[in-house]
Amino acid sequence: MIVLDAILGCHTILGNGSYFAPDMTKVVERKPKDYLKKFIMDPKSVKSNASMPNLGISSEEADNLIALLDWISKVDTNGWPPKPLLASVVGAGIKTLTEGQKVFQSQGCINCHIINGIGGTSGPDLTKIGTKRDKNWLYEFIKNPQSKNPNSAMPSFDHLKDEELNQLVEYLSSLK
Repeated sequence: MIVLDAILGCHTILGNGSYFAPDMTKVVERKPKDYLKKFIMDPKSVKSNASMPNLGISSEEADNLIALLDWISKVDTNGWPPKPLLASVVGAGIKTLTEGQKVFQSQGCINCHIINGIGGTSGPDLTKIGTKRDKNWLYEFIKNPQSKNPNSAMPSFDHLKDEELNQLVEYLSSLK
């Protein structure tokens, strides 16, 4: 059930969970099971820009999860849940996003991290990260999380250009 809890932190199943990642209620009808298994076990091996972190799910756990999702997909939901109307939660109420907020949004950071009560909960709350970490630490951690915490589930963002990474760090360091 730990894996299911992790899924519901980002995804929705039968109307429960979060709306930061795709709804999983009928996912086995949209994607082949072998694709799902590969993606669940190692998202970046299937989709290089996947924002989902590698959760260390074993082959057996992936098979069990797919069996559960297959069973769930057969539940007659009578069209429920309706497709959500997703609003941009990053910078809600702000007319113009900063470049750092745009990077935060485009990279899917909000899927795992919460800021001012909005976002996912599988990663740390970043509401006051600017008071806890300096810019150098943030830069290095975002680029390669395992360099600071070998057990971090966060994917590396070494694919970001230095300019984008610096913009993201500026935004995060402003959160005080």
